[in-house]
Amino acid sequence: MSHFIDNITVEGLTDTNAIALGLVSTATANGTQTLTVSSKAQQVYTGSTSGQLVKLPDATTLVAGHTYWLWNDSTVSVTIQNATPTTLFVLPAGYRSQVTVTNIGTAAGSWDWLIQTATADLKQKAGSVSAGTFAGNPKTATVTFTTAFADANYSVTVLGQDGRSWKYQSKIAASFIINTQANTALTASVDWIAVYQGET
Repeated sequence: MSHFIDNITVEGLTDTNAIALGLVSTATANGTQTLTVSSKAQQVYTGSTSGQLVKLPDATTLVAGHTYWLWNDSTVSVTIQNATPTTLFVLPAGYRSQVTVTNIGTAAGSWDWLIQTATADLKQKAGSVSAGTFAGNPKTATVTFTTAFADANYSVTVLGQDGRSWKYQSKIAASFIINTQANTALTASVDWIAVYQGET
């Protein structure tokens, strides 16, 4: 027998064996999908048409803590906006996001989000480049990832024992170049960290 409850608040510990959240699948389009308070909690995006915008609901129509799970199973990025609409973040192809409203005082509201790959949290890559790898004038070296990011929306930090004004350039999803901005050979290895934007 089915029971339908519009709203329930439980104060205290609950023990739930399983819960099924509503889910709907949408083929991406060059347009805007506007979510509302009654939209399914899980939104799955498929297809290959670019330009898909997803506008979150007017926050004043929600309760704080209202959450959506967005699954981008398409081959293109999906842009997520608040109700004003202002872009909050871009969800790359193959990624998923949990989006929660934390302040409902205005239509735009305040939203927190977590972005993950299909199998794990957003990736953080790190490594070291030996001094002898740097060549040319100025001395440069290319860092190539074993597994590329979804796109070039990641931040790079470069650290080294040699006194240099480190610079990165030619950043793409699969690699970037470290530029020492000097012609003098290095005496020690150079460490780098790359973190996909949106990482907490």
